[in-house]
This record gives sequence, C-alpha cells and structure tokens, in this order.
Amino acid sequence: TKLEELEDSTAEFKVPEVPAVPQPAIAAEEEKLRADTGPITTAQQKSLAEILKNVRKVKDAKAFVDRVDPVKLNLPTYFEIIQTPMDLKTIESKLKNSEYKSVADLASDFDLMIQNSHTFNGAQHPVSVAGSNLQAYFRKALSKVPARDAPQPAPPEKKPKRPSDAFALGPDGTPVIRRDSTLGDRPKREIHRPAKDLPYASAKPRRKKFQQELRFVDHVVAEMNKQKYQGVSWPFAAPVDPVALNIPSYFSVIKKPMDFGTITQKSKTNQYENAKEFRGDVDLMFENCFKFNPTGDNINTLGKQFQDVFKRLWSE
Repeated sequence: TKLEELEDSTAEFKVPEVPAVPQPAIAAEEEKLRADTGPITTAQQKSLAEILKNVRKVKDAKAFVDRVDPVKLNLPTYFEIIQTPMDLKTIESKLKNSEYKSVADLASDFDLMIQNSHTFNGAQHPVSVAGSNLQAYFRKALSKVPARDAPQPAPPEKKPKRPSDAFALGPDGTPVIRRDSTLGDRPKREIHRPAKDLPYASAKPRRKKFQQELRFVDHVVAEMNKQKYQGVSWPFAAPVDPVALNIPSYFSVIKKPMDFGTITQKSKTNQYENAKEFRGDVDLMFENCFKFNPTGDNINTLGKQFQDVFKRLWSE
C-alpha cells in the first residue's frame, strides 16, 4: 500500500484501469467460513488473533502493517483514489474490540487492504505483488479457523499450586535458601554473588582513530531507516525466516545471512570497528539478496533500489 517517496508526486495521476486482484484458489473450509455470517466464537477469535499475529511476521507484510500516511510518503492523491483505507493494525484492533460480526467481515477487510494496493499502485508494483503473496498466506491460514459449530475444547484442568518458597534476603541482597525445618538441621546455604558481573551485550567504546568515520556510518544508518525509504527497505528490516516465507532451501544457498535490522543493531552497540566492517555487512546483505532472488523477482528489484539509496548516501 506504500510507494517510494522517490516517485514524482507532481506528475498528474490518472486512475488506471485496475484488473481484479488475482484470487488464489479458496479451500472448501475457507469458502464455508466466508458463507457463515454468524457471530465469531471464542475459538475463532483466538484463532484469528493468532493468524494476524503470524501474518505480521511475514516479510511481505511490512508495507501493510500501518495505515498509509500520505504526508510522510508524499502521496497527496491517496485519499482521492482510496476511499476506504485498511491496514493490519486496524484489522487487529477491530477484532480485539469485537467489531466484526463474522469471520467473513474480517476476511473482507483483508481483501480490501490488498485491493487498495492494486488500485493505487498497479498490479505489477512490488508492494502489490507482496500483497498478493500475503493474501495467499492469509487464505491458507484462514482455512484452518474452526467452524462455528465445531466442538469447543474443554477447559484445561487446574493443577493445585505448589506452595511457594519464601526466600529471605541476606545483607548484600542475595536470597538465602532455607530448607524445611522438618527435613533436618543441615545448615542454610547462601547464594553467593559472582566475582564480577556477567558480560551482557552492551555498547563498547569506539576507538578514537575511527570515531569520525563511524559517526558517518551512524548518519547513513539513520537515513536508510527513515520512513521515506520503507517502500524499498521493508524486505531487509529483519532476518529472513525460511519457515514463515516457505523457502526451506534458504540456508543451503545463503551461508552468511545478513539484514539491515542486524546491521542497525550492530551500529547502535558499536560492534563495528570501522566503516569498512559496516560496508562489508551491507554488501553481504545485497549479495545474498541477488544470489537467492533472481533478476526480475520483486525482492531483487527492491534490493537494487535500496542499494541505490545506500550508494548515494555513501558517496556524499
């Protein structure tokens, strides 16, 4: 549903002839759910909430999570063309607040969200292609939602709670383990603090020699994470999940995965010794993209566009 800010907003926009969104084959179970206009049951509510939670984790969902912001994305004609905007957070909120009268109502909003992308962006736009992929994923999941007349699962039996042990604190604040007095008179045993704090992931100091170039790296990272580039950066925001994306061969092809979310975190915690290390991770991320996604694939196309953004910023 979101276009790159780089598009020329001054050009006159004409509403294109929009073909119907390609409809994947609907499973018999899904068709039954869409025909059922009865109220959503507790089991269905729980199942739908889990489905939407998983949908948001899919890489193709990145552009559909939030409502389109025409100001940030420089799309002044958006609301002239799209009369009823829709996004995943709105769908989740409506489900949580019991605003849907049936499963069919929720499915209609999901279809509307994808149709809006096709209407505004065109069917061949990378965001629309991602939307069609997301719709196929959603429909497959929707077919597994229990029918309204399905037997409700019996509530789990409550197991008696074990009495909790109370721990007194020693002078230094550490808990003292006391055994039950009925179990003998063995002396109490204290938990001793470790000699030094355990090493947790934290920002390490930067070497003075590379501080200036690493400040430039911070600038590049901040720019590449801006909202205006979300239309091309979303496939790289998090590590690739081969299970969610149904690409089981990914780690057989890509031996050293890299994504911009990881790069951003490494930059924030000063894990890069110098700018050369940062550049190496960025190059690796794009190499992986082009290696796994062939020329012509929408992710390959977005990768080249995001790489162009990086090259421009890096040359400044």
